[in-house]
Amino acid sequence: MVYFFRTMNKNVLILTSNELFHSDLDFYIHKSSDLPDFIETEHCHDFIEISYVLSGECDHIENETVRRYKKGDLFIINYLTPHFDIKIMPDNGPFVTCDLAFRPEFIDMSLAGKTDFFDIRSSFLFRSFLSVKTDLNASVNLHDNSFNEIESLLKKMLDEYRNRQKGYADILRIYLLELLIKIFRQTEPDKPVNTESYIDLALRFIQDNYSEKISIKDIAYRSFFSKSYFAQLFKKTTGVCFSDYLQKVRVEKACELLRSTGFPIEEIVPAVGFCDTKFFYTVFKKQLGLTPGEYRRSCRGAASRSEQPTDPI
Repeated sequence: MVYFFRTMNKNVLILTSNELFHSDLDFYIHKSSDLPDFIETEHCHDFIEISYVLSGECDHIENETVRRYKKGDLFIINYLTPHFDIKIMPDNGPFVTCDLAFRPEFIDMSLAGKTDFFDIRSSFLFRSFLSVKTDLNASVNLHDNSFNEIESLLKKMLDEYRNRQKGYADILRIYLLELLIKIFRQTEPDKPVNTESYIDLALRFIQDNYSEKISIKDIAYRSFFSKSYFAQLFKKTTGVCFSDYLQKVRVEKACELLRSTGFPIEEIVPAVGFCDTKFFYTVFKKQLGLTPGEYRRSCRGAASRSEQPTDPI
């Protein structure tokens, strides 16, 4: 049976755990070549997926964000996240990934209902990675040569899953715990992190990319934090929430264009990152107490007054 998930005004194919998992085992592992129809088809799923690139390259599109991955890279996809891969055909072979799918309760029943990879750390099994001071959640796409050991671990998991000897589920659980610990080792710092420096990087990114489509999830990803923790940290550091700060920057850029150019307001709206003109007017007036037109006229009036000659003494 084919299921669809409604998102962003379109239907996205759902690959369900009932179709993929066998019996009552909340776990599945395969090579992407085993399910070729899903590689370049946008879809989502009701489980967490860990993908490791065995060969080739791809452009991974997730929520309309594009990232390039190559051999040795590992990335993670959460529940109901629309995504697909576009294969790149370089000289280094066909694009193939090893894809591991699981529900968090496969690791620890206390994780039942968790839908985000970062939430897995709440299990007592990973208590050594929990930090009361920083609560850091780092990016999970990895580009490190030391991570090549993951390939041998995934191969052992593939063999266990395919052979299904007595006790294979327990061994798979152990291997999965080892994989997650290795991921956390790569992404969790050994020392406390200066979180303000990450926010500074995020603020600079907003200043440089305010005209583009920016989401808090993307900024959190670039800052190596989970979305929820980044939102809390951003407000604590700046005093305002992420969306309010982004709107403030965009309105400031709009003011610059209104003062220094004769561009129509309808052209300024998308140039500063707003998608809806009516919403732009609402935000602009809320921040400045004037409409964009009133602001432009006030600036021109002030300029003309400053250009008038003064009476000689």
